[in-house]
Amino acid sequence: MTPRINPITPRLGWDVLSPTQLEQIHEATLDVLETVGVRFPSERALDVLEKNGCGVDRATQMVKLPRAVVMEAVSAVPDSYVLAGRDPACDMLIDGRHCYLSNDASGVFVRDHHSGEKRPSTKADAATSARFVDALPNVSFCWGPAVTSQDVPPATKALHDAEAVFTNTAKHFQTVTTVGELPARYLVEMAAVIAGGSDALRTRPILSFMQCTVDPLAHDGPNLEANLVAAEHGLAGGFMPMPLAAGTGPATLAGTLVIQNAGTLSGVVLLELAQPGVPAFFSGAPSVIDLTTGGYTGGSPEDYLLAAAANQLAYFYGVPMAMGTMATGACAHKRTMSSNTGTVKPLASSVIATTCESFGMFGGISNCTGVDERAGACRLICRSFTTPPLISEICSRAVTVRSRSDMFVTVTGIEVSCTT
Repeated sequence: MTPRINPITPRLGWDVLSPTQLEQIHEATLDVLETVGVRFPSERALDVLEKNGCGVDRATQMVKLPRAVVMEAVSAVPDSYVLAGRDPACDMLIDGRHCYLSNDASGVFVRDHHSGEKRPSTKADAATSARFVDALPNVSFCWGPAVTSQDVPPATKALHDAEAVFTNTAKHFQTVTTVGELPARYLVEMAAVIAGGSDALRTRPILSFMQCTVDPLAHDGPNLEANLVAAEHGLAGGFMPMPLAAGTGPATLAGTLVIQNAGTLSGVVLLELAQPGVPAFFSGAPSVIDLTTGGYTGGSPEDYLLAAAANQLAYFYGVPMAMGTMATGACAHKRTMSSNTGTVKPLASSVIATTCESFGMFGGISNCTGVDERAGACRLICRSFTTPPLISEICSRAVTVRSRSDMFVTVTGIEVSCTT
């Protein structure tokens, strides 16, 4: 019988940072958090942080987080927890020994698989993408959804997205489109009804939340509010910085890594101060700026180094990591998948397969569903429903490597010094 999900239990290891370099990035991050601070544009968040000994400037909404507060809060993250599916066979044990892949998320266009036409995505497309997730064992949970409901009122779009997912897959759902306190409360109520009540949802959390940060060194108010609601109900949450080297981060990879680390670390600190012991995770998708457009690359060689280093940092703190992988944005070609995709996706998969032992990653976010199309300096995400089975097969072949070797690889790829 085909398993419902295929956890990765890696035996390979790939370190791009030495122990000394890890300490340097850690110390630089704590220095930034304590002396520069992070912007938290939410009165509720500011109240939590101020109550717990952080320096809060209400006028600028900047918060300076003492290193003792940071480290005590991070130590409260549970050593293990379960992200449940409606089908228990889809439960994901987050224990530092397993890695799980998901689909990519938040597309706003689809390439119609009947006509080939590019068009805005609909709620029906969100439902179709959820059925793909449910059918592919290599895709262990639904992140997103893969495409969003562009044919419904914006104020309730996240709830329509959630309904499309919940009714079309029994796997765990991690929402990335729910922002603001009220939508988050409605979504938690929806999940509680499905789970059998609030207590049942807390016991078997079929829902978790992920939010993006505003790089560099800032959060978004509605995103903070949504994750605080999740924490109230014992649901896992995390924050995903996406700093661009030479754009929204320093030009050096080490400097960008500090911005990445400060962003995700500060978010987890807030959640643990608000609800000590709540399940939480790090996240990230650091990249480098596309110097021809000013846009986000995704899939550049530097991305793999940054991802591997961020994963090492998550292991350093003992916190699960959700890290992007299998992106091909740096080599995307308009209207078609790039000829480089066949090379880049296996390479990216191998990077994840060789680093997830080091950090207990639960959310290696497989770009299973898409072609990225450029629009000036922006990338409008367009999904193709013919792509997931192909990418799932690539993933299967790549992760097989990690189960057949005890090799440990050390790569020196990021220069870390007081000047970088």
